[in-house]
Amino acid sequence: VKDALKFIFGHKQMRAIALCAFIFVASTGGTNYYESIMKTGGMSTNDITTAMFFIPLVNAAMTAVSGFITDLIGRKRSVIVHTVIALVGVVSFVCYSNFGISPVLVGISYGFFIGGLWSVSDMLCLIIAGESSPTHLRASVLGAMSLMVGIGSMSSNLVIMVGMLFVESIGMLSLCVCAPFMVISLLILITKVHETKGIDLNTVTGAEWD
Repeated sequence: VKDALKFIFGHKQMRAIALCAFIFVASTGGTNYYESIMKTGGMSTNDITTAMFFIPLVNAAMTAVSGFITDLIGRKRSVIVHTVIALVGVVSFVCYSNFGISPVLVGISYGFFIGGLWSVSDMLCLIIAGESSPTHLRASVLGAMSLMVGIGSMSSNLVIMVGMLFVESIGMLSLCVCAPFMVISLLILITKVHETKGIDLNTVTGAEWD
């Protein structure tokens, strides 16, 4: 882990990826409260049950196609596409939950949100990070990334928990925490992270982008 952290902070590409991943995962705190968001938004138990039926279906579909999309258009473009999907999904989910829109659309929108969210998280923490690391350190780098991501996730949960003491709407709180972090992470990725599609995993050193 020591060597992995030294590698991560010693190369521009990996520093940018780690920062993107940390900030992006800091947007996930609200995912623990999706049922509470629906309930406090005024949805009935039956409507919540209906919505929750569609969530795993859409999420599974997103998971099934995300890898093909990533291989087709590249890692960076795929992150952009999935981040936009997640942003549209979370905004729609909070709005639909609070304004009495169809529970089917509530479930579909949340499915798009978490499908996009975890697809981006996997790309940042596993695919792009792994393809930017040398073979002899790759597994250690991914382990170190998981550690940093865990810290980001804990920070996000803490912000949500503290915010709930002062804000009545859990949905709006989650949206205000989630959306900015996702946008900031995306901007860093666009400006600082280089494409890794097609790179030779046997020869990559991490210094290619320094």
